[in-house]
Amino acid sequence: MKALIVSDRKFPHGNAGGVRILNMALSLKEINFDAKVFSIGDEIILDGQVINQFQGVEFYNTPVNSRFKLFSIIKQYFLSGLLLSRALNRELKNVSDNDVVIIYTTNLFFALSCYFGLKRFKTKWWDVVEWFAFERFKFAYVNPKFWLYNLLFNNLYSKGSGVISISSYIRQHFELKNVKTVLYPSVCNFFDNPKMIPLSLNSSRHLELIYSGNPGHKERLDLMLRAVVEANNLNNPRRIRLSFTGVSRKQVLAELCNKLSLKEAEVLLTNVNFYSWLEYDELIEVYRKKHFLFFLRDASHENLCNFPTKLGEMMALGVVPLTNKIGDYGEYLDNSNSVLVDQLDITAIVESLSSLTSFTDDSFRALSQGAIKTAKEELSFSAHSNSLAELIKK
Repeated sequence: MKALIVSDRKFPHGNAGGVRILNMALSLKEINFDAKVFSIGDEIILDGQVINQFQGVEFYNTPVNSRFKLFSIIKQYFLSGLLLSRALNRELKNVSDNDVVIIYTTNLFFALSCYFGLKRFKTKWWDVVEWFAFERFKFAYVNPKFWLYNLLFNNLYSKGSGVISISSYIRQHFELKNVKTVLYPSVCNFFDNPKMIPLSLNSSRHLELIYSGNPGHKERLDLMLRAVVEANNLNNPRRIRLSFTGVSRKQVLAELCNKLSLKEAEVLLTNVNFYSWLEYDELIEVYRKKHFLFFLRDASHENLCNFPTKLGEMMALGVVPLTNKIGDYGEYLDNSNSVLVDQLDITAIVESLSSLTSFTDDSFRALSQGAIKTAKEELSFSAHSNSLAELIKK
């Protein structure tokens, strides 16, 4: 049986979407599917040879870039689904009734092209990872993106064989519409773990915090940064050092200026380290040198529907979450594997940060080992393979 993941995300390791595709393919391989990925991106060439395997997963990239930026945008947004469907149909001549297509996109044009372009496949599932709120779209009622997205989410996703949902909130929505669903959160690739021994707290003069992701819609960066500054102004045993990955200082500054003045925002970023775009192996090395994954979220619609990719990935490396419990990811966190902030109050957050600066090495190692245990037993791709099998084999 073949399981064909078709997506307009870059693979491998293009972003959080690329990580999800890899882990889903590994889950499918574990339940005896021949998993293949068809995605956008340039061919990967090493020593004159085209590479089309990554961690045992076969993949086929379709280039969409052009010398002309406008044509690249048109090609990616309007034509990529047609191009990938053609590539898949060329590659696979023989199709059986047991073969499965999984389409992962938030682009209506891509979705329509794949849904109708791959009509010879009887079984087609949607992988749904976002439920965008009304507020996401500027001038929503006159914004074409709002209407296109809603056509996709409220109509096309309900067609086909079913939905693979990243969260229970999205799953409940489709269950009410009598759509077959299964829960498949953001899981981690646990066996590819270069660090099994937690980082020592004794060997560091600083408490190392890291934030990784897109700050524009989910995290309370203003509170996070203010809390770090205020905690560092106290007479704590260690200074706190915060690092950002996957985002530039300019992007964070622009986001902060939605709530603060430019001067206030610049003060908050004075001692923050920024890592530009890194290769995956380089990124893992950065993660390995951090003690805590720091993120705080409001109980907004999008946050309830989302599941952060970096959670399981960093817990597998022994990085301890420092966060509040919002949505499904909170079900995996407790006092044995994380440090939990009860409320989004600046005083409470500063107190939590200050208490961590006096942690003993034994206390930190216990939490770090707890994080690794949770990642392995509850958030690895292996832990969720069987639920995926139940959906696809019904």
